[in-house]
Amino acid sequence: MVELTLSVDEEDVLLIDVTDPYPGHEGLDEALAGGDGTGLWLVRHLGGEVSWFPAASGHGKTIRVRMRPSSEIGCTTTAVDAS
Repeated sequence: MVELTLSVDEEDVLLIDVTDPYPGHEGLDEALAGGDGTGLWLVRHLGGEVSWFPAASGHGKTIRVRMRPSSEIGCTTTAVDAS
């Protein structure tokens, strides 16, 4: 079972935690480099900070993404006309 938790800390940083039952982090570096899918690479490209640690349950691991508010990382949003 995979567990997803979203929260915002006291500094308005979005925390995205994904906990799975697999103990290791094999392939994480490759995924962050874009070699194994694109999800984690895209998160880093958008300014996310990715880390991992053993799950609180003692079984598996948690991958955490910290996303700071876009104004802090120099991002802007642009409206797109879909017509």
